Amino acid sequence: MDFTAHAIACGIDMTRRQALPIFQCSAHRLAVDVLHPETQATVHKAGDLLRWHNIGQMRDMGIDYCVVEENSLAICDRHGRVLHDPLYVPDAQLVEALEELCKLVKPGQHLLLNGEGFTSRQRILFTLNCRNEDAIFAGTTAPYPGADTAP
Repeated sequence: MDFTAHAIACGIDMTRRQALPIFQCSAHRLAVDVLHPETQATVHKAGDLLRWHNIGQMRDMGIDYCVVEENSLAICDRHGRVLHDPLYVPDAQLVEALEELCKLVKPGQHLLLNGEGFTSRQRILFTLNCRNEDAIFAGTTAPYPGADTAP
């Protein structure tokens, strides 16, 4: 199922948001309220930070995906546990925020960008540079200034 298309069909504005399968939502901040599929009661409010125990509860309720904020940066340990609340930054400030966060990473820790783990600053910058090239190829401006300067 295409979760983004489903969210749009439900009337959700997906600007600067992404629809992720429930198992990928840990350490993400919700962009919209999550409703119980049967009772329509609010399970989690927009702005809540999801942790691994929330994910299991929602999966048991039959929730398939969540709409979360984009550009979350965090540090996790080698087991994937997030060590602090993620930072949420606009596209234009993402590379600068990444540089600052890299200074805090200790041996055995990893960087998370939108829940995806990276082992080095260079790998994230390479990924952002590729996204810039894709945007330029599609005829839009590069969303991540400074990402093309990866050493």
